[in-house]
Amino acid sequence: MKETHYGWQESQSVSVGIGLALGVTIGAAVGTAFDSVALGIILGVAFGVPFGLIYSNKQSRPSQKSAQRDHGQ
Repeated sequence: MKETHYGWQESQSVSVGIGLALGVTIGAAVGTAFDSVALGIILGVAFGVPFGLIYSNKQSRPSQKSAQRDHGQ
C-alpha cells in the first residue's frame, strides 16, 4: 500500500495514453461519419481513460501478488 501513489501516477499515464490513442482512432472514424473529429476525440478519451485504468490495474495485480509471495519466503 506504500507504493499506491507511484502506482496511481503510472496507471494515470497509461490510461491517458490509451485514452488519447483511442480518442484519435475513434475521432478519425467519427469524423469520417459525422464530420466532427473533436467529438470523436472527446468520446474516445472519455471511454479510453477508464479502460486504461482497468487495464493497468489488471496488469499490476499479478506483479504485486508475486512480489508479496517472494517477500514472504
